[in-house]
Amino acid sequence: MIGVALEQLTPALKLDADWIGLLGAGTLAGLFVGTSLFGYISDKVGRRKMFLIDIIAIGVISVATMFVSSPVELLVMRVLIGIVIGADYPIATSMITEFSSTRQRAFSISFIAAMWYVGATCADLVGYWLYDVEGGWRWMLGSAAIPCLLILIGRPPIIQHAKIRTA
Repeated sequence: MIGVALEQLTPALKLDADWIGLLGAGTLAGLFVGTSLFGYISDKVGRRKMFLIDIIAIGVISVATMFVSSPVELLVMRVLIGIVIGADYPIATSMITEFSSTRQRAFSISFIAAMWYVGATCADLVGYWLYDVEGGWRWMLGSAAIPCLLILIGRPPIIQHAKIRTA
């Protein structure tokens, strides 16, 4: 979605080519850090707890991004969103691997990997839908909080089911 949002962001925040590159690179750097760091942290703190914390963080950071007023603030938010999205990859994958039956494990991992691409496609569609809205970039970047809320509703039963399976 950031690609669509940049069309409005560039004049709104007076971004030049360097800032545009930094915003893309910052998110990727955050993904690298989040994936590397939170696999380890979730092993120490507990995957179930981190399973909920990371989705809450994605929602909060997405909403906070709606209120940025400078390229520096936007870069900080993009790095942070990269970190927490990067955290979700190993946490969600390990939870699914741990609590899926042997027979369903391959399907479950494939399904979640496919859903990352479905989510990215949906994000772009939302971006195009909001493209002509005044200040639409704010709503584009904040709209990630909506699926976070839906996921929060769906994740507790998954965690409860996981507790029952390990008991």
